Amino acid sequence: MIPENQPSTKKDIAKLEAKFDSGFDATKKVIAELATKIDSRLNATQGDISRLDAKIDASTKRLAMEIVKTQGSVNDLETRFTKTMSQNTDRILTALDRSARIMEADNRTVTLHGSILTEVQLKLQNHDQRLARLESAPEQPAPGH
Repeated sequence: MIPENQPSTKKDIAKLEAKFDSGFDATKKVIAELATKIDSRLNATQGDISRLDAKIDASTKRLAMEIVKTQGSVNDLETRFTKTMSQNTDRILTALDRSARIMEADNRTVTLHGSILTEVQLKLQNHDQRLARLESAPEQPAPGH
């Protein structure tokens, strides 16, 4: 070591430069090793990312295919449901039309029966009145006797 109160000689400076150079070389070596480790880890990380990307892509494709299949199934169900509802609606409307025709016929029959009953009641009333008149009238000999 150089005493603090004396000037440095060329030899002292050369020693310091050699020490500095060896320290600098060691630092460069450590930095190079760190850079190599960082590169290695970066490459490993990039490999991991690539594998994850491939898995994500495969999963996305499978999911897309399942969505397409599901959409197709939903469309098939919708078509079948619409067809079934249409058929059921047709059957219901046909049954309602048939019932309406039967009710109209029954209504006409009830109206006709009511009309006939009214006529019969009037005739019966007239008949009862004639019988009452005939019964209350004095007996008259039959013509020609």
